[in-house]
Amino acid sequence: MPRDIRHPRCRSGPLPAALTLVLMLLPMAVAGQDLTAPPPPSDVPALPLHARLWQAETFARTSTAPPSVLAAQLRSRGFEARDDGSVMVVITGPRGSDPVPAATVASHGGEIRRTWRHRTSAWLPASRASALAAALPDGFVLRPARRPHPVDEGPAVVGSEQYVAGGADGSGKVIAVIDAGYDELTEARAAGAAPPLSSTEFFNYSDTSFEDEDDGPHGTGCVEAAYDHCPGAQWRLYKIDTLTDAATAVDDAIDAGVDVITHSISYFNEGWADDDGDACAMAQEAADAGILFFTAAGNSARRHHQAMFDDPDGDGWHNFAGSDELLRITEPAEAATDFYLSWDRTGGSFNYDLYLYDDDLEVIASSTSLFEIYESIDWSTDSGSSQDVHLAVFSNDGDATTFEVFEAKAGDWQEYEVPASSTTTPSNTTDPDVISVGAVHWNQFGQPSGATGVLASYSSHGPSNSGMTLPDLCGPTSTTGVAYPSGFSGTSCATPNAAGAAVAFWSSAPDLSATGVRYLLMEQAGIFRDWGVAGDDDLHGRGGVQLHDHAPDTSWIDRRVGNTVGYPTLPYFFVGQAVLNTPEGGRLVFLGQGYPEALDGLDKPLRLESIGWSAVLGGTR
Repeated sequence: MPRDIRHPRCRSGPLPAALTLVLMLLPMAVAGQDLTAPPPPSDVPALPLHARLWQAETFARTSTAPPSVLAAQLRSRGFEARDDGSVMVVITGPRGSDPVPAATVASHGGEIRRTWRHRTSAWLPASRASALAAALPDGFVLRPARRPHPVDEGPAVVGSEQYVAGGADGSGKVIAVIDAGYDELTEARAAGAAPPLSSTEFFNYSDTSFEDEDDGPHGTGCVEAAYDHCPGAQWRLYKIDTLTDAATAVDDAIDAGVDVITHSISYFNEGWADDDGDACAMAQEAADAGILFFTAAGNSARRHHQAMFDDPDGDGWHNFAGSDELLRITEPAEAATDFYLSWDRTGGSFNYDLYLYDDDLEVIASSTSLFEIYESIDWSTDSGSSQDVHLAVFSNDGDATTFEVFEAKAGDWQEYEVPASSTTTPSNTTDPDVISVGAVHWNQFGQPSGATGVLASYSSHGPSNSGMTLPDLCGPTSTTGVAYPSGFSGTSCATPNAAGAAVAFWSSAPDLSATGVRYLLMEQAGIFRDWGVAGDDDLHGRGGVQLHDHAPDTSWIDRRVGNTVGYPTLPYFFVGQAVLNTPEGGRLVFLGQGYPEALDGLDKPLRLESIGWSAVLGGTR
């Protein structure tokens, strides 16, 4: 159904008084309906300031309500606000720069809460946003801070159950959970579903108590999912409010010698290309320090649109299909949701705006920053019934590049969903030790290689915007616990299940490095659970996490790694290296291939196995 939008702005000449849309409906058409025009460009200052902060400032300056009431009103509009009327903001500078000078923030009534590299999280009076933006050094940008978006029976289906039973329960390894909510953690611990206090350290970087009920049990669900696989590990639990907090947590994890991080959080509008933005930088630093960083691929396969901007009629609006300039979404009753718009900035300067219309084609929300800042909208339904809304994308300069729109929460998209390239940051970190995890329901996890239709319908697909195959692998989801007795769903659950299995596997072969563990996890997934087309693909990655049968004192041998020196941190290249480093009665596991070297004198009693392919010793395969 074509729906054509006439934008109220003119690229030359005066602004028209109204915006005209044509919506073709059956059995009757609504044509030429006048709409209230969105704010003209002159209403938003040409500053490095996100439009939503300008909206907050305008509202705060005109409000006569006391600070606590103003704060409640700002919170209802999607801002993180304190009772003194301050909103949480983030100030980012060019990568490699120092954070914004503290004196600059303080001179406008701001209060810095945390810094990380070139990034500053602060509380700022809403009425001072434009003044602070005007005072920022060149290259710095002021945006509203956002709480991370959580991306909502393991051991038996991935094979770690027998690892735990055999003593490879994560002992000697340290796992960290980074999340925004740990409600019901005490109850989970009392039920034996979470690690005891003796093996747990807590780090609260948020502005609420560690188990604040308003923050929900998402992190507790992550802890429970991972704990099932590696109850003997040491645990570091980090509670965060922002990406700045999460990056600070990663710094602490590096200093503390953490082995595995599980991170079931999605970030939007932090960058476009692979390794772009601070979320990727955070994950990269963890990998550089020898940590396996497991991150959720996202739940956005059915709430994502990506396309080259297309404006065949030259009116400034993107046509989603044919002449249709609106994307229809049904929002549930009494729901809050977030929309994000970003675009490819290579090859030119582009500036798009994001609009949200109701079913009467009235503008109900917009994001129209003038400083080429990625746009976002926070919006809540205002009725007790579901409501249809419509997204539209406008180009300020008429130039075309690829863009994408995400909805981070619960909308039911009625059209134009594009599952491809719907993975979220920091999945697009290219370091192989940053592992993006997709979701497969636990009762589908036993499907053999080649099976199709196993991926959860919401689980985000690759490739990345730069073409990288994503996700890397899949984990089981909808496992149960104290926090989610009916099942913890999403890639949020799949990620800690995969991370916990990795900790169990690592504790069975503690001399392996993070790279060695990751390599063997991927190879086992490809051997046992290579769903869909053979090899890596943009639905399942390498396949589902699946561990080969546990046996103590196991050494792995695979010539493709090229470990000719014989480091115990990687699978061995020569059989003799493995024999030398494996105790009597231990096991050698070959990943196929031929080993033509002479084997005379290698008579130590060992158990030999090959998985995936036959291995030939003393000759070619």
